[in-house]
Amino acid sequence: LRLPAGPVTAVTSVLMDGVAVTDWTLTADGVLFRVVGWQAHHHIPSTVTVTYTHGLVQVPEDIVDLVCRMVTAGLVALRSEQDGTGLAASPGVVQERVDDYSVTFDSETKTTEMELSERLRDRIGARFGAGVALVGL
Repeated sequence: LRLPAGPVTAVTSVLMDGVAVTDWTLTADGVLFRVVGWQAHHHIPSTVTVTYTHGLVQVPEDIVDLVCRMVTAGLVALRSEQDGTGLAASPGVVQERVDDYSVTFDSETKTTEMELSERLRDRIGARFGAGVALVGL
């Protein structure tokens, strides 16, 4: 049973269909292993509830840098307009030409300085885990 976020620092309890389970082993890569598997009854899915702690002892420098850059961009946007509208979501640029200057904005997608690109979300998710997961058989 792969836990959805890591690195796992401690597992305090494991319940299967509300009943405590103690015959599991935590592997080095944050997986709960159980010889008999994670089904209480043959062919009937079980609900497994794991209480655990996870995280890094120190925040990586590149993440600190990313957050600082986002906050700085937010402050610049805030101060760009006296009434604070600089923080409002704005449409992204889809196309821009130089000769006979022209800009096309995406009227559907609104972004702010606090929004990560899909590529960056994917990279962070792959590195630290993508969040809560549901495991089914």
